Amino acid sequence: MIFRLSMHLLLAGILLSACSSSSKTISRPVNNSGTTPAARVDESFDPLELNDEDISFPVQTSEATSPDRDPIQLPDNPANREIDGFRVQLFATREIERATSEKKQAEYQFANTEQPAAVYILFDSPMWKVRVGDCRDRESAEVLRQVARENGYSKAFIVKDKVNTAPSIPIAEELDGNF
Repeated sequence: MIFRLSMHLLLAGILLSACSSSSKTISRPVNNSGTTPAARVDESFDPLELNDEDISFPVQTSEATSPDRDPIQLPDNPANREIDGFRVQLFATREIERATSEKKQAEYQFANTEQPAAVYILFDSPMWKVRVGDCRDRESAEVLRQVARENGYSKAFIVKDKVNTAPSIPIAEELDGNF
């Protein structure tokens, strides 16, 4: 009986010591209102009371859209935006050096076509992918895929991608001797 009682006391002591914390508690200063200083917010500022009338914003006017003018090229729009579209994937590899070499070769080939197209290299883990074009619709991507196949990329295929509205396309003369 005494043994049982001592075992119960020992277990109770172990449980109490396990529940106690040895870390220090941090007390924050409390002001007269009973809140901590960090909880107080100064709400007396009103920006409308500044009476700051010297701020002016220029009025932007846009030219009227005519049928022969693309609305994306209006002066108040950025020169280049990314939109949903299509590109043609030419090549994929795990080696960045090989992808860079293929990109340079593709830039040269596509700069010498009737409709030059920008060539891009992107990393989609674990592959480096070489893609060409900024096609807004599937039909123009089909035409570009056919051009790619005629240029030796027999496995070229169309992918949905973000495309540029005003891509930077290198001129064929700039690329001569650079690949």
